[in-house]
Amino acid sequence: MRTSMQKKILFLGLFLQFPKAFALYNGAPNLPELPEENFFLPKDSAFSLKANYEGDLVLGRKITATNLSHPIIRSLFNGGEIAFGIIDRLEIYSVFGAFEGTVFGSKHDVNCKLKMGSGFGGDIGVRAIGIFWRDIKVGFDAKYFYGWPNLESVSLGSETAKASAETSQREWQVGVAISQKFAFFTPYVGVNYSGFNLEFINIESSLVHGKVKIKNTSPFGFVVGMALADRKIAFLDFEGRFFNEYAFSWTAGFRF
Repeated sequence: MRTSMQKKILFLGLFLQFPKAFALYNGAPNLPELPEENFFLPKDSAFSLKANYEGDLVLGRKITATNLSHPIIRSLFNGGEIAFGIIDRLEIYSVFGAFEGTVFGSKHDVNCKLKMGSGFGGDIGVRAIGIFWRDIKVGFDAKYFYGWPNLESVSLGSETAKASAETSQREWQVGVAISQKFAFFTPYVGVNYSGFNLEFINIESSLVHGKVKIKNTSPFGFVVGMALADRKIAFLDFEGRFFNEYAFSWTAGFRF
């Protein structure tokens, strides 16, 4: 009884953490079956519910921007996910959290920085195991994200001023990955194709005015990751993304 209660407290503690930022995580191909047994529901149930924590750190991505030269973007995300699973092959999920980040660049050969405070966003997606043979899985993932960044300040050279703007962030991604399970470990590699748009319209500050629109220039990316799962309790997943962006994700989840 005590062990069961400790598991539930640990689950609630992880899931109720509140977030700070976002980017699109691909995930292991076999996520619909991790962990292998339900936490509360009957073991033979065809349906499942999972609650996951998701974090993401973006160090940079290949982008272009209007009214800003040599743009660089960095961001951080923490969010909560609810996933509805069907026969360990398909999951429909939604993630909600908050993200913050900074856009660096130059304007008229002067260093410029747009700092985003905590903003709200989320995505909806579907993932499925499409092909499997013994412990080898090929999985597919598709998602769409929408967010409302909060432009907090603008820096131009050595000066910094408060700022505001009409903002939005839209991102979509489709991906495919293959994995091989070894006991508790499931390494995987994959590729994805994505679109990214971040807009600051009607910027108001004492240093910069107008608009900055950012989009990705390289839609194809490469993914490498490692999932760790216990049959009954939880799973962890660590992932790196390269080529179109340089980012790292971490995820922890429980299955009801």
